[in-house]
This record gives sequence, C-alpha cells and structure tokens, in this order.
Amino acid sequence: MKYLKTTLASATLDIVEFKTNKMKKGTHKTRCLKYLQDHKSITSLQAIQDLGNTRLAQTILTLKRDGHSIHTETIEVSNRWGGTAHVAKYTLIEKGLKDKVRDIFNYGKGL
Repeated sequence: MKYLKTTLASATLDIVEFKTNKMKKGTHKTRCLKYLQDHKSITSLQAIQDLGNTRLAQTILTLKRDGHSIHTETIEVSNRWGGTAHVAKYTLIEKGLKDKVRDIFNYGKGL
C-alpha cells in the first residue's frame, strides 16, 4: 500500500491508496480497448468503476472511428430503487467473427 501525506490548511490528512486490480496507465481509449479484449463487453457503470471513464459512449465512438467493430445493445438493469433502467452494453466483435458474419450475410447474393 502507498501512503500519501497531504497538508490542507492547518490540518494534516493521511490518505491511504489501496492496491487494486484496476488499470492505471494509458488513455481512455487504450484502457477501454484492453478491457473489451479481456472481458468482451462493458457498460457505463463498469467503465466508471473499473476504468474511471465517465464518457464511455465517446470512447466507444472513437474506437469505432479507429476501425474497431463494436456492437451496441440496450439491456435492462435494476436500479437502486428496485425499478429497472435501460443502459448500453458494448461488445467487441473479434476480427475473425466479423468476417464470418459478413460471409454469412453475403452468402447467396449475386447468384
């Protein structure tokens, strides 16, 4: 564990930084891509908790513009009051799978 001592006005505060398995280096884009490669999908809550990214939709758009295939689906989740909410779930489509899907949908065209 790391300890950081900070002086605020006349008070001295000891802040403890706990070791976590969260990614700490890189940009939002690189961390998000690595997360998608490792976990296959991500939601905004996971991005906030695990990556510190509060603008996941923008990061996903940037990854798509860079050529990555990412599928977006709306899922229903429980909220803190016992109701439901709809959120986006982003899934990385692997290059081999993308080609297979394209081949399936193009199969028989032009015959």
